Amino acid sequence: MKKKTIYALGFFDGVHLGHQQLLTECCRLAKKYDCHTAAITFDRHPKSLFTDTPTVLISTIPDRKLLLQRYGIESVRVLPVINEIMNLPWQEFIQILLDDGAAGFVCGDDFHFGSRGEGNAEKLRQFCRERKLPCVIVPEQTLEGVRISSSYIRRQIETGDMATAVRYLGHGHMLTGTVVTGRKLGHSYSPQIHSHFGDYHYSLFEKEPEELESFLKYGDFAGINVTMPYKKDAIAYLDELTPLAKRLGAVNVVVRRNGKLIGHNTDFYGFASMVRKSGLSPAGKKCLVLGSGGASRTAVAVLEDMGAEVVVISRNGENHYGNLHLHRDAAIIVNATPVGMYPNVGISPIDLDLFPALEGVLDAIYNPAHTQLLLDAEQRGIVNMNGLWMLVAQAREASEWFTGTPLNDDVITKVHTALRLQMENIVLIGMPGCGKSTIGKALADHLGKTYIDTDAEIIKLAGKSIPEIFAEGGEPLLRKYETKVLAEFGRQSGLVIATGGGCVTQDRNYPLLHQNGKIIWLKRELTLLPTEGRPLSQSNHLAEMYAIREPLYRTFSDFVIENNASIDHVVASIVEVCL
Repeated sequence: MKKKTIYALGFFDGVHLGHQQLLTECCRLAKKYDCHTAAITFDRHPKSLFTDTPTVLISTIPDRKLLLQRYGIESVRVLPVINEIMNLPWQEFIQILLDDGAAGFVCGDDFHFGSRGEGNAEKLRQFCRERKLPCVIVPEQTLEGVRISSSYIRRQIETGDMATAVRYLGHGHMLTGTVVTGRKLGHSYSPQIHSHFGDYHYSLFEKEPEELESFLKYGDFAGINVTMPYKKDAIAYLDELTPLAKRLGAVNVVVRRNGKLIGHNTDFYGFASMVRKSGLSPAGKKCLVLGSGGASRTAVAVLEDMGAEVVVISRNGENHYGNLHLHRDAAIIVNATPVGMYPNVGISPIDLDLFPALEGVLDAIYNPAHTQLLLDAEQRGIVNMNGLWMLVAQAREASEWFTGTPLNDDVITKVHTALRLQMENIVLIGMPGCGKSTIGKALADHLGKTYIDTDAEIIKLAGKSIPEIFAEGGEPLLRKYETKVLAEFGRQSGLVIATGGGCVTQDRNYPLLHQNGKIIWLKRELTLLPTEGRPLSQSNHLAEMYAIREPLYRTFSDFVIENNASIDHVVASIVEVCL
């Protein structure tokens, strides 16, 4: 019998000391009643529905999930802040959780939920008392006479009082972070990566150019990462540079040692590790590096040290995109430009057909997992690799600089695997009625991913039902809407996508689904497939339809999973192959 669940309710931004007390109670209840633990959180601050001013959060969703799991929560459900959810009557919201297996609840005494925030801790307590369900309301938690809250911690971060922020968060003993300009850190995976490397808290700091000097000189940090566009600018405010940082003319790591700020560059190590991981051998071969910025200089230095003949391709200069034909003998191409990066996916900086001797393509971009450049390489059977390994590898070396503790290279593989599983979409294809929706929802819940039903999204986009679309314009109109939906969600990350059975009939859909995802063909015996409410299944004999689509499913899919067992078994099988 499937275990029921004790739910911790809250937003949990930062997962601070107050939240930790709540999570402790959740784990205690779960142990007492032999239940699983789960937490409900949201993809953005609920007040974003009512204001255009964004709330700068302490932790990203990936970071929040990891922290919740660190404190004993087995499953994290991230709900979207949309009117359909936030405007539910509070009793209906709780009933949905009960129907989904909730056996009890834990929340803070200031927790509000449901339409207009009418649900609160006391109403939840009374609701549970009437139904003889366990419910714990955690009272206000204080430290040094101050109420522990996410808003208080945000204020400390904003004012630069990181020591106080860390005390109230309760994570680790050392503060590190990433410094960038403007508002560019919303999708950073650095906190999640560094959580695997050591006992320190990794925060994100967005600084404008005029703030850089004072932050570096007077900021309360032991070590930080520096990203674009400050990798050069930061040098002016440092006391020392390592030889490698001097050579590259850029830093991405700054540490305090004996009162001095020392700059280092771990991107070199990251890219070198990426080249080795790809299996490519640059020695004695011509390598083209696209772009002339900081990432390009790093790639050039690594490849030259490996014995390659390196040619930099830029928009201007001796070697440019207009005379690529002079380099038809190139064996390796490295993309060190942002061309093809999310959200501007589907474009490539060059045509690979120009290079008949090409052996491998490396792209510093990691979102999407397969840029158009990498998709083109894959189509031609050319070795290709994205920049995620480089990101993790350089972070491993940065962590050693932060902590002084050596790390085994095996940790790169471990973190890369975990991050890839979290980032990549899992796309379910298969015949109508094969169970994509049922399995997709269960899989999303298991992995803490967002579930997308493309048929439901088509209905939203068209403003009419699938049978109505089919009656109006037949299958061509349906496929037109379908491709638009796949283009939108295929470029996003961390989703479970259940597709329509016929998406494989359009070749254009493959790169949309593959660019950021593993494609799973969910097979089921034809005799078990329903036809009611499915226009195409009704108008065509299922066996004939399957005969046409079977080779298309096979071509599209990375893995084939039989859906002839329990839901839990099928979900476990999908997770196993994706790992």
